[in-house]
Amino acid sequence: MAELLLVSHLRRRRRATVRDLRSAFGWLVTGDASCDDIHDDVERGLDPRRGRRAFDLAFDAASGDYLVQEWADVDPARLPAPAVARAARGRRDLVPDLAGLDTATMTHLKRAVYFGEADIATARAEVRSYRHFEAFLDALRNPVAGLPRILLGISRVLAFAGYPDEGALALRERVFDDPSVRSIVVVKELPAADFELVSATAEAPYVESFPDQLELRHRGSNARLRITLDTAELLLRSADGEILGDTASAALRKEIQSFGDRLRLEPARSVRIVDGAGSSLSARVTPDGRIVREG
Repeated sequence: MAELLLVSHLRRRRRATVRDLRSAFGWLVTGDASCDDIHDDVERGLDPRRGRRAFDLAFDAASGDYLVQEWADVDPARLPAPAVARAARGRRDLVPDLAGLDTATMTHLKRAVYFGEADIATARAEVRSYRHFEAFLDALRNPVAGLPRILLGISRVLAFAGYPDEGALALRERVFDDPSVRSIVVVKELPAADFELVSATAEAPYVESFPDQLELRHRGSNARLRITLDTAELLLRSADGEILGDTASAALRKEIQSFGDRLRLEPARSVRIVDGAGSSLSARVTPDGRIVREG
């Protein structure tokens, strides 16, 4: 529950009030079921707990509760979880009868794993919509340590998916129109020392607060990129090598592109030329003004 509440806060879509919390916890405790509903289930030989456990109710968008509806967006049941599927087929303590292994059972099991009610090795990471949730929290606490991975993620969005260097921010500078060299791209590299990653929040007097977003700043141009939980998730997945082209992340990628457009106006002392086969060569400007080829 603590993680779900923190996810809601860090997504920054709406701040939950005490009334929201009271409503959500009331739903989790009762599921809007009356004593008569429970007695009816018992009399008919049904398990009154089925579908009414906290980990099922927490993701039930039909509740009409604001927080629960937001948690439904990160429902573990929506995610592929191979470790959960293997365990369900191999462990009778999880699914006593394989004939009953259907979508509803897998939904119940994935949610149970998320809440720690089912112990399956390596499965916890598979049922989290925000795979890099802990990494984002670490970056909020120590932005300096989080900077290299953020820069790598941005480079793989703005330059090319296989960009290898964490020590710079890379931007695709030019694509040639000539068919014979169309696959060649020129990548501008800005050193990591030109950037600063800081944690930030909107502070208010008399209200306790903590950092809930990051801001990446370029010292030369003063260009800034606000990095929320969703943006950090996109960048860190990109840093892991994931190629992102889905419509759900289009708005976030547009923000990153806008940040890159400002940086393209900045002079660079290092470039990388990459061809369609993935081969590359680098060149840099030395302190005395000479251009030197590397690699």
